[in-house]
Amino acid sequence: MSRFTRTSIAHIVALAVATGSLIAAPLVASPAAAATGSVWDARQIDGVPNSFYWAVIVGVTDYAGSTGDSFGSAQDAWALRDYLLSLGWRPDHIYMVTSLSASRYQILRAIGWLASKSNSRSLAVFHYSGHEKPFRTWADGDGETQDVAIWASDNRYILDGELGRELGRVNAYRMWIHISACRAAGFSDPGMSKPNRVITWASAPFELAFVTPALGHTWFGYFTIVDGMRNKRADANRDGKVSVEEAFWYSRGPVMSYTQGRQHPWMSDRWSGEFTLAPPR
Repeated sequence: MSRFTRTSIAHIVALAVATGSLIAAPLVASPAAAATGSVWDARQIDGVPNSFYWAVIVGVTDYAGSTGDSFGSAQDAWALRDYLLSLGWRPDHIYMVTSLSASRYQILRAIGWLASKSNSRSLAVFHYSGHEKPFRTWADGDGETQDVAIWASDNRYILDGELGRELGRVNAYRMWIHISACRAAGFSDPGMSKPNRVITWASAPFELAFVTPALGHTWFGYFTIVDGMRNKRADANRDGKVSVEEAFWYSRGPVMSYTQGRQHPWMSDRWSGEFTLAPPR
């Protein structure tokens, strides 16, 4: 994740205040916010619609050793959790993996949890925000000349082919995958894109993704999750609900504008209709 510095921070803050959009998630989550109950005991219950909604949210800000920390990634993650809770999601159905706890093992363990809990009656969400690393390797067997990998907090990696295989085991009826990282669309490997899935990537396969210190988030995370979804500025059809597609199209213009055309969010939409995240009441 790259820090975008050419735009004046003061100008960004002034614009955000003027538009009423400067409402960022806390930079450090409180212990109370982190309490999610036992995700391992959570289950689906007939007649309880929100028990069929599952999410794994990964945000890596702190890295071990001399690796430079990311910025805004954990803030994106906690903002998404808060938004899902505001829609009526159950806390024990949201598996958080953030900062130094977001090792390769823990990220894969969380995806395994998502695959084990969801089924053909479920809605699933997977979010990743943090560093990635490009490789020129055929180690994951997908035949690509350049791979990209999730860069976990312990400086180990999850190559795009492996990530695709693991997420391909999630058999939810519908699923949203949201990746806010450099070269994000490079994660479009087999297993990722399936019928009834919407995937939103922060950047094209060979682009960097930028962050905004003034707003405490990545650009893509802020305009999709905070301003688009939570502040409901992306509600284009004015029905009181913000779909994933509405949030994506709302965010794309500002992201490209503020990064002066150096970051172009992508979307793969294989869901028929609008993909909404609010459980039935």
